[in-house]
Amino acid sequence: MTKPKPKVIPEPEVIKREVKSNPVPKNLFKKTIAEIGKEKEERRKAKLESVRKQYEGDTKKKFDF
Repeated sequence: MTKPKPKVIPEPEVIKREVKSNPVPKNLFKKTIAEIGKEKEERRKAKLESVRKQYEGDTKKKFDF
């Protein structure tokens, strides 16, 4: 009897490793960090005032355990 021939293994498929990304939007860098910080502080103060007004003059405790 003859020796069996080994089976030929096919070459693996090549996977492309390229990164596809979207371009950076033009309006991304229009605001400065100082402007963002100022807007954040204004929103924080407005929220704080709205919460103060909500509980102002309320003699009954909202969270009584």
